[in-house]
Amino acid sequence: APTPSRSRQPDKHAKELSALKAAHDKHAQGLEESGDRHASVDERIKYLEKLLGDSADKHARELKAEPSPAQLSPAQPSSQPFAGHLC
Repeated sequence: APTPSRSRQPDKHAKELSALKAAHDKHAQGLEESGDRHASVDERIKYLEKLLGDSADKHARELKAEPSPAQLSPAQPSSQPFAGHLC
């Protein structure tokens, strides 16, 4: 005759299997949601390239707007007093 502990093993294993499946489903759902929230590497690279490009364009415009030291007369100080000096 089967012992009482052996007769309960299939129930115990079924419950554990059910709990594992539930945990797996919960984990899979969380992984999917996290993927939806995070930007892909391509999206991040595009964002950084745009940010750097915009910054480079801004600096180029500022450099064009600022007269070069050769264009300034000695009586006309530069808006950047130490621009020609090495620090």
